[in-house]
Amino acid sequence: MRPDRPVGLLMVFALLGSATARGADPAAVLKEKGLTKSGTVYLIEDEKPVLEKLKEVKALFASYGQAAERQAAQAQIAYNLAEMGQQHAAMQQELNALNQQSRSRVGGRMGRMANSPQFNPVAAERVQMQAAMNELSANQKTLKSQVLSAKDKTALDAEIKKRAEAFKGALVELRPMVDQVTKAYADLDADEAVKKARDELAKETHANIKLGPSEAFKAAEKYLARAEREVLGKRPSAAVSKKAKAKK
Repeated sequence: MRPDRPVGLLMVFALLGSATARGADPAAVLKEKGLTKSGTVYLIEDEKPVLEKLKEVKALFASYGQAAERQAAQAQIAYNLAEMGQQHAAMQQELNALNQQSRSRVGGRMGRMANSPQFNPVAAERVQMQAAMNELSANQKTLKSQVLSAKDKTALDAEIKKRAEAFKGALVELRPMVDQVTKAYADLDADEAVKKARDELAKETHANIKLGPSEAFKAAEKYLARAEREVLGKRPSAAVSKKAKAKK
C-alpha cells in the first residue's frame, strides 16, 4: 500500500464533511422551491399567468369603456337638445313680443321708417333675435343627425351589457389566481429552508435578498382590489384590511 493513500482519503473525507457542514447550495435550495432570481428578488412562476390575465382584464375594460363613452355621448346629445329646445322656446316668445310691438306701429311711409332696423332699436333687436334663432335651429339640426336610431341604441345598450359582463367575469377569474400566488409566497416566507437559504445568500453576496411578489404583481393586486370595490361592489377581506392597516 502506498504511504500517501490514507492521507488522501482523510482529505476527501474532510472536504465532504466541510460540504455537509455548510449544507446545500442556498441558490439551489431556492430553485428547488420553485423560486427564480430576478435581481435581488426571488419570484415564483405562478406570477406570470396572473400578469397575463391582468392584460386580458384591462383590454376588456378598455373595450367596455369605449362603448360606455358612446352611450355617454348620446346622453349628452339628448341633454343638449333638451336645453336647446327650451332656449328656442324662450327666444320664440321674445320674438313674438317684438313682432307684436312692430305691428302696433302706425302704417304708411312713417310707419315703414319706424319699423326699419335703421331707425328703430326694437326692429334691430327683432332682426338679431331671428338670426340667433336661425343659428340655434341649425345647431339643433346638426345634433339631431348624430342621434342613434332606436335600433342602434338598443344594439349599443346590449353591447355595453355584454362587455361589462365579460369584464366582471374576468375579474372573478383573476381573484383565485391572485390569492393562490399570495398564499404561495406566504408559505415560502414561513419555510425555514427558504429563510436559511436567503440568509446565507445575503451573507455571501452582501445584498438584501428578498422574496416576492414582484412590483408588477403588487400592482395587479391593487388593480384587482380597486376594480372589485368599484365594479363588483365587493369589500376587501378581513385579511387584506388587516394587511393594509399594518402597512400604515
